[in-house]
Parts: sequence; C-alpha cells; structure tokens
Amino acid sequence: MQLSHTMTTESYKLFCNQLDSVIKKFPNLMITELDGVMALKGILDIKDASNAVVGSFSIEIKYRMEFPYRFPILYEVGEAIPNIADRHKYSDGICCITVLPDEISKCMDGISVLSYIEEYAIPYFANQIYYSQNGKYLNGEYSHGKDGFIEFYTNFFKTTDSSKWREDVERVSSGTIIKMDRNKQCFCGSGLKYKNCHNKIYYDISRLGTSQVLNHINTILLKS
Repeated sequence: MQLSHTMTTESYKLFCNQLDSVIKKFPNLMITELDGVMALKGILDIKDASNAVVGSFSIEIKYRMEFPYRFPILYEVGEAIPNIADRHKYSDGICCITVLPDEISKCMDGISVLSYIEEYAIPYFANQIYYSQNGKYLNGEYSHGKDGFIEFYTNFFKTTDSSKWREDVERVSSGTIIKMDRNKQCFCGSGLKYKNCHNKIYYDISRLGTSQVLNHINTILLKS
C-alpha cells in the first residue's frame, strides 16, 4: 500500500526512526517492508521472572496513522492464538490489547514502538500463555465492543450511572467543575479523597477531550 495523504509524514518518520532501537533490544525481530511500508516482523519471546523463555510468538507490527497517539498495529501471525473474541484477537490476526478509550488514555503523551512492545504487547502475550494453561486471564480483561466501553467508563467515572458521566463531562466543558479540598472525601460519595476521585476525573476528561468522551458515551447509550 502507498502512503496516503492522511498518513502524516512526520508520524510515519517517527515510527520508522524508532525501529532500530527495537531490533537492538529484540534481535529476533527484523525491519522489513509490508504492504509498501516499513514494519517489524519476527519472533517475540516471552520470558518469566528468571529470564527463561516460556513462550514465543510470530508477530508483525505495522504503522498506524495516529501513531504515536495510538498503538501500532500488532498481528499474531503464527496462529498460536485462535482468531476469536474470547482470545482478544480479530479474524484478520490483529491483537486487541485493550478497549479504544483506554488505548487513547495510555497514548495521550505519545508512545514509542519499544515501550509499546515492553509495556503492552509482552504482557498481552504473557496473559495469553496464562490463559492457555489455566483457561482464564491472570491480569483481567475488558469485554469486547459496547461492554468493554461500559466497563472502562464505569471504572473511569467510578459509577455505573451514565447520567453522572454526562454531568461530569458537561461540567468540564462548561468550566463549572466542583472544587474542594484535595484531601477531603469526594462530594460524590465514593469514599475516596477528592484528589483521587473527581479531581482526577475532571483532569482525565480534559485530557481525553470532552467531545471524544461524550461521543463514546453516546455510542454506548445508542447501543444499549
């Protein structure tokens, strides 16, 4: 595939420039060209606490236009993981690391290809190994589709009440957030200190963007 007009030059250059550091750390990966663009391909070893290899996966990592503010695209191409929803892998081989709003949140400050592999891809595959051995995930998981969004935003807003979600977004949007002593219990009744509850919620909404959060909420409610 050719670089499209929507595939920004600086973003793609940044992705390509980071590949050398990845293969230095992971010598079983190599830089190659896939579908006309630079990518990574090879074997990713998963090691335990004693540095022993407990599993290996044949992978490809491709550029995503929104990089570094979205994850690169990760494929498991060796068919070690079934292409089914319960294993968080799509029919085309793309690995589903987490739900979209959580991914966006994790990438708000930008992400490198190397940190993506170390912080997200490796734990994903380690969790897959655990699932194969135990029939469940060690580190938990978000559900797929609407249910995953609901789980994320329930945790994000610390309530299942979607009307409260909207209220918090509207307060940030209008500049009418409720303020109080950071070390006092939050006004919402969560039992948490304000600094760990709504003070953080307001900040995270602002960082994610009120229009984006509201769009996610509307999508959830429309599908309910």
